Amino acid sequence: SDSPDLGDHDSLGTAECSLAQILATQENKVSLPLSPYHHTPGDCGLLLVRAVEVSDGTRDRVTLDLTAQNLDKKDLFSESDPFYCVYRRNEDGTDTLVYRSEWIKDTASPDWAPITLDCAKLCLGDWARNLRIEVYDWDMDGGHDFIGDCNTCMDELAQGEDFQILQWDLINPKKVERKGYKNSGQIVVKSVKIEQDTTFLDYVRGGLKINLSVAVDMTGSNGDPDSPDSLHYVNPRTGENAYTTAIRTVGDILQDYDYDKKIVGLGFGSKVGGVLSHCFPLNGNPRNPYCKGVDGLVTSYMDTLNSVTLAEPTCYSQVLQFASDESVRSSNEVEYTVILLITDGGVTDFVETKQALVQMSKQP
Repeated sequence: SDSPDLGDHDSLGTAECSLAQILATQENKVSLPLSPYHHTPGDCGLLLVRAVEVSDGTRDRVTLDLTAQNLDKKDLFSESDPFYCVYRRNEDGTDTLVYRSEWIKDTASPDWAPITLDCAKLCLGDWARNLRIEVYDWDMDGGHDFIGDCNTCMDELAQGEDFQILQWDLINPKKVERKGYKNSGQIVVKSVKIEQDTTFLDYVRGGLKINLSVAVDMTGSNGDPDSPDSLHYVNPRTGENAYTTAIRTVGDILQDYDYDKKIVGLGFGSKVGGVLSHCFPLNGNPRNPYCKGVDGLVTSYMDTLNSVTLAEPTCYSQVLQFASDESVRSSNEVEYTVILLITDGGVTDFVETKQALVQMSKQP
């Protein structure tokens, strides 16, 4: 049928998955069996889904090496002291300054230092957007003398990436009508280098594995878990509380990128077996503190909440150090660990926590 109404067509089946499940594969594609099926999944057909990351140009980063030659002389007893400004054209016809160079003393042929700019800032990712380069003679009083300008765009600048030297005349509109006037010098692009920033998906496609460690604040400052005012209070209608909501919000996203779906679950600030502990496994197994996925982590948290006594003070350093040590023991060069610490606020061991964070920042 040519009808646009889906109700006029026969359904062949359905398939569901999350975007993260597709992106977590190295080839960014998954094969999903259609359901319902007759006997085994896939015997009624497979749906092949591929995800493609579309670049809008804002990921590009350009390095420009600019010089100028034969610039007009603006000072009485010496050559000009030139610097340049790059302006981006806006949709309303106005211009925005995106870069201003250093000034170089007494030269008609300045060789400025190379600059690196994000295309998001330089041209908003639009390679056809007009860019104006203005060259001035620097004056100490701030009354810089205009030498000339030229117009270009990223499409034109990109032509210099193949070691092609680009050159534009600098024009001073006030001199255009003068007899014999050609230009006020030239701006020269010696080299152009364009790179793309690496994104999270680039790392995933390269085989990066994500690990998640979660530490839950189980101190007395959260309030009595049986009180509706407590962050640990479980809503009888939903079966959730503030902590489980936070765990699911982050965990449901990250676990699709976790190849083994094992999550380190920790608690801190409670009496376990009558002894105050600032770091204990939510599953009760110190040798293997891993929970199976987000649901397993939430189940372990709920079980622990019913078996410990919330206490004081609030200390972060031990759980941070444990999670850091665990990631070092289990990681290789293509693994990355996210440590999620969920707390209701103030920290007691501020100095120790700061030291732990500094040490963690040095980990590979």
